[in-house]
Amino acid sequence: MSKQGDFYEFTVSKQMKLIVIIIVGLLLFGTIGYMFLQGVGFWQGFIYTLETFAFEHETDDRIVGKIFQLALLVIGVIILWACVWTMFEFMIEGKFNQYFQQVRIMRKIKELRKHYIICGGGRVGSHVADLLKPQHKKYVIMERDEALVNDLQRQGYVTIEGDAMEEKDLLSAGILHAQALVVVIPEIEKTILTILTARELRPDLVIYARADRPHMVKKLKNAGANHIVLPEVVCAEEIMHEISKEEGGSHKTYYH
Repeated sequence: MSKQGDFYEFTVSKQMKLIVIIIVGLLLFGTIGYMFLQGVGFWQGFIYTLETFAFEHETDDRIVGKIFQLALLVIGVIILWACVWTMFEFMIEGKFNQYFQQVRIMRKIKELRKHYIICGGGRVGSHVADLLKPQHKKYVIMERDEALVNDLQRQGYVTIEGDAMEEKDLLSAGILHAQALVVVIPEIEKTILTILTARELRPDLVIYARADRPHMVKKLKNAGANHIVLPEVVCAEEIMHEISKEEGGSHKTYYH
């Protein structure tokens, strides 16, 4: 699915709109043509146009009328058959289901308030969503990889395809009404750019981020992250916590 901003600049959506525009344009062309050539009203011109496509309208005796009817018939039949064939391909390939699924997802996202936007649909991002569900917290996962997006959607995750570094995609995810942003993108450079972009859109937004190296914590803080977690450090701290329990001591998990 292309990108999800503007409902998504979705390919099928564009093609469906184009088909509708072409058909409406063709019907208007025929209707207006008959209105001028035969001096009839709009509705009667529309009926004549439909009859022409159905090969039921009487042939005009005038040369201009014959040329118009022939042009309308040839062009109309070619365009209509192309549109029908395109729609048939959509149904065969299952794109209609995909399209309407995206419509439902985007409508659901537009209604979200106080939700969490998870940037990155990998194992960490999906696990964050799993932890939010039991707490009845609303979320939406944003992921760039189309295949991963489709896989997450099949598993029931509220997921959209988009680039978290792009303002339009963050807006499509409902950042203006979000509770917080959770950035778990593997690349630290993209994480920083995402935080900067989000901070421009929502100065008051709470932002959680993942760092891969301790010395990146300061940079992420400067970019605008409120809370930063280092997975490797957390893992080591959890191990030490378990060791301390076995030995009767105590240890606290390390977070920034």
